Amino acid sequence: MTSLAKGFAVLDLFCEVQPVWHADEINHALGYTRATGYRYVKDLVEAGFLRKVSAGRYSLGPRIIELDYQLRRSDPVLLAAGPVMDELVKKTCLDTVLYTLFDDRVVDIHRASGDPSLSLSYGRGRPMPLFLGAAAKILVSHLGRRQLQRLGLGTSWSDFRIRMHAIHAEGFYLSLGEV
Repeated sequence: MTSLAKGFAVLDLFCEVQPVWHADEINHALGYTRATGYRYVKDLVEAGFLRKVSAGRYSLGPRIIELDYQLRRSDPVLLAAGPVMDELVKKTCLDTVLYTLFDDRVVDIHRASGDPSLSLSYGRGRPMPLFLGAAAKILVSHLGRRQLQRLGLGTSWSDFRIRMHAIHAEGFYLSLGEV
């Protein structure tokens, strides 16, 4: 793993369950020496990816929010999808959600809502299970054979491939209570 990857691995620790980490906890979780871990934390603080919240404790920093803003303003997929999704909401009065496949995770990257008071358990940026729910199954069904095999599927490759081909051919998947 490169030094840069090790530095970014620190960011992967932060989650809903544990949004604040002590530098020593980071070192222990990632197996870094004290000097190495503190150097990565210091660099991430200086870059704005982390911020100090109390003595030795850190949370995600404001640079991440700035990058999210820039992404929402410049991503070609989001720019193309936004108006289409808004029109679909107007016509159907239903929510629309745009997902992407990132490594082995399905991530909500944009939503247009027909009901602003609706509170969903999954929101922008929250990873979803790879094989549960309509979004995941539609995305996975459009992957090529090599990509599917790289996911490391277990039991029956043949049955899985047949089911994904059927979903792909149908063009939609109705999920009830999977996520």
